[in-house]
This record gives sequence, C-alpha cells and structure tokens, in this order.
Amino acid sequence: MDHFIRRASFVVAAIIFGRIALYFLMTPGATLVHNTRMGESRNAEVREACFEALEQLNDPALPRFPSDIATADGITRATEMTAALHCYIVTKRDAVCNADDRAYIVDYIGRYYDKMDSMMASAKRKGPDQLKLMQQFWTSRRNQQISSAIEASIRDGKLNKSDFGWSIPAALKPALDQNAKAVDRCAPQRSATRSG
Repeated sequence: MDHFIRRASFVVAAIIFGRIALYFLMTPGATLVHNTRMGESRNAEVREACFEALEQLNDPALPRFPSDIATADGITRATEMTAALHCYIVTKRDAVCNADDRAYIVDYIGRYYDKMDSMMASAKRKGPDQLKLMQQFWTSRRNQQISSAIEASIRDGKLNKSDFGWSIPAALKPALDQNAKAVDRCAPQRSATRSG
C-alpha cells in the first residue's frame, strides 16, 4: 500500500510539474520579470505597429544565406525575427520606453538571441565552412543595426539587467553589467487615466 501511495504521489507531482512547464513554454512573456519597469507584453502596441516589416522580407539589408545552402534550418524564421526586431528596436526606437512594449521587446530579444545561438551551434557541428557562412548570415546590416540599438538602449538605461531577470542573453551580459548604474533616459510616460 505504501508503495502505491508513493507511486501515485510521483505521478500527480509529474502531472503538476508538466503543466507548469508547458505553461511557461507556451505562454509568451510568462517567464518575464514583473516589476515597475515591465508591463504586460500582451498589451504591447509595437507588435502591431511593426506588422508591415514582415511584408518587406526582400529588403537586401536583411540576412541572406547563399542559395546553394538555402535549406539550412531556421533561415526564414531568423530573417523574419530580424525584420521584426529591427522595427521594434531601431525603427520604433522609443517603444522600449513604454512598459508594455518593453516587456514584449525584452521577451523578443531573448528569443532572437536564442535563435541565433541555436543556429550558430548547429552550424558549428557541421564544420568550419558552415559556421563561417552562419556568422556572415547573422552580421547583415539589419543585425548590426539591432546590436547597436540594443547597446544604445542599455547605455541609456532604457534596458537594464532587471528587465531580463535570470534569462539574460549571454551576448548582452557584458554591456548590462558595465551599464548597471545607467540612468533611464526615457521621457516620463503620461498616465492614461481619464478625467471625468
């Protein structure tokens, strides 16, 4: 009987843990930090404001892969992510100052760097030639502009370590540490309360 209770407890715990894990994996922004700087990513306006960017994927400044290796995993998604993040952080430079947009952008930055890291790791396993091509892919003009805009936002305190919590992309850790005391240069946001 004791053995049965232990097994049943294990099964129940596994189901609960599995449901929690699925929630965090399937719910955008669920792992984001919740503080006064971060709003609700589901209320972000920047996403809809940048839909047009995804209609311009023939932009020559976006990352391109040689046609003979165009079947590399994730190329299309990486190009879409670059176009979207370029709009969020470069074109709409001050969107990161809105708490809801900041939550969405921080989450998207994390997904962008995760995609880059996984594609680089996959290319590295395939050999030095593939790695070199993938490095070239991720250094397109738009990718460089994204990196510069993120670094500027970190220097200006528009993005800081507390925004990312424990999920800081490795590429951003040095800049976030170096600018840990940067003053937030976002213009004060007005309250949306109505007078009545």
